[in-house]
Amino acid sequence: MKIKNLILQYFNDKIRLSIGLGFTMLLIISCKLAGIIAFADLMEKIFVKENYGVLPSRITIIIFSVIFVFALTIVKNKQAVGLSSYISSSLAKNAYESLLNAEINEVEKEEIKEGVKNIVSYSELVGDNYVGKNLLVIIEKSLYIFVTFITLLVIKPALALIAFIGLPCVFGIEMAFDKLFIKYKNKEEELKKKNINIIEDSYHKIRNIKLDNAIKYENEIYDNFTHSCDDIKAKKNIVEELNNGLIRKLSVGITLSIVIGVGCWLTKSENLGITSKVLLILVLSIPFIYDEFCVATKLHLTPNYINDEIEELLSIINLKSEIKAEVINNLDEVHSLKFTDVTYINSNKVKVFDKLNFEVKRGEKLGILSIDKEFKDGVFNIITKMIKPKSGVVEINNCDINKINTLYLRDLITSIYDGTTINNDSIINNVYYPLKFDEYKYNDALNKTGLKDIISELPFKENTILNLSNPFDQDKIHKVIFANAFYKDSKIYLLNDATNNYMVDTEKEMIDAIKKLKNKIIIMLTDKVFNIVDCDKVLIYEDGMVVEYGRYNELIQDKSSYLYRLLRKSSSIRSSHNREKRVG
Repeated sequence: MKIKNLILQYFNDKIRLSIGLGFTMLLIISCKLAGIIAFADLMEKIFVKENYGVLPSRITIIIFSVIFVFALTIVKNKQAVGLSSYISSSLAKNAYESLLNAEINEVEKEEIKEGVKNIVSYSELVGDNYVGKNLLVIIEKSLYIFVTFITLLVIKPALALIAFIGLPCVFGIEMAFDKLFIKYKNKEEELKKKNINIIEDSYHKIRNIKLDNAIKYENEIYDNFTHSCDDIKAKKNIVEELNNGLIRKLSVGITLSIVIGVGCWLTKSENLGITSKVLLILVLSIPFIYDEFCVATKLHLTPNYINDEIEELLSIINLKSEIKAEVINNLDEVHSLKFTDVTYINSNKVKVFDKLNFEVKRGEKLGILSIDKEFKDGVFNIITKMIKPKSGVVEINNCDINKINTLYLRDLITSIYDGTTINNDSIINNVYYPLKFDEYKYNDALNKTGLKDIISELPFKENTILNLSNPFDQDKIHKVIFANAFYKDSKIYLLNDATNNYMVDTEKEMIDAIKKLKNKIIIMLTDKVFNIVDCDKVLIYEDGMVVEYGRYNELIQDKSSYLYRLLRKSSSIRSSHNREKRVG
């Protein structure tokens, strides 16, 4: 999507505000012109026709014109800020939403990571700077010039044409001086750098200069160089002065002289209707017309000057979304989750696993044991639809998960992994985030994790803030993470090294609490053999292949099974460790 399409869309979203802003601009212009015409009429009536009876009415019109222009300008500024702020915030919101909905491999690109921190500033550049301070101002100035031109054409076409013929000339001259100013400015910058280099170079070879008696020679060279610098600076300042208003004043003065001269000469012919009032209206209008025109020419009609920022912002807005046209948005119940010949190849084109098969049904717990982190992450990311497998099918209730709405799928799954974090918020808000508060579910989650007694001892209870300024014991933070998982009460619980770096007692407490859940599908990816004890099914992955898969009770009774040997080895290590602790 292009930036102009987005801006047009936002204007359309605020069509009433946009129309209201245009109407306010027209009212301001009408009030300004009414004030000018009333003043010109007053001057003619008082000084030419000596009709003092119109004084109260004309003064009233002038005063009301000034008041209305003042009041309407405030309204216009409020409308313009409202519109430009809406565009800024909508761009930022659009980019933020695209970021959240994007495919994870797109989000993790380095250029996207860099662009994320600039979303707000770049959105403000487009909305507040380009739209608010350039586009809307150009529209306002153009409206003023157009309406004034039509008004003057109605009053006196010939003189109006004379006044407006000068505008293209002024534009051409100002553009020429703009280029000349840039040329001299760049030249001045170059000379400044050269000046610094001359001094630095002389400093480094000062010993040679002294020994060669070249001080006088170097001074003469530097003196000539500084004269050149002064000359360029003087030219730049002159061009800058001309560019900052002198050319405009000259153009206005010449145009006014021509209009007044032609107007006065034509007053001899009574049927032409040129009066002092007509001339005064033109004389008062021309400076405003030229001023508005010159201001407009200094602004940016297109956002080319912020192209780089726009491209970076659009790269985020146009991220490939993970939300597709997925037809299934509801399942009455979740009966099974199944992998059939699933193959996953990572971003480096390396095959992580090949034709992986397993099935876990409602009420069952599947323990997947492996020290291969990439394997575990691959399974975890495929189930949560963070990534897609190269081939094979992942099914829930014999339905391909690619057909299940991604957001709905994640409602079905509560996932905890070694990177799960909490928010800088209160305990209670962290427990029920991002769902609505339910007191029964909240208390149940606290009871399952043992947090209730812990919270009762805290000064601010469940309103204790979890952040760096109020350090909170890591062991308790881990319990808050699991309390949030229990609060969600999803159909599927997926754990991926969820208890890494947990205290042993807390780890056992949380794993046991997960295993006690009824009528859930529970999948635990872990490298700790004791975490898969008492699971209904076990899958062991080692050296790039599945070395064992089956029911826990059957495998543990088979002394030749890999699981049996692992548990026996683990039991021996633990016994030895406990003996050492007792001896110590």
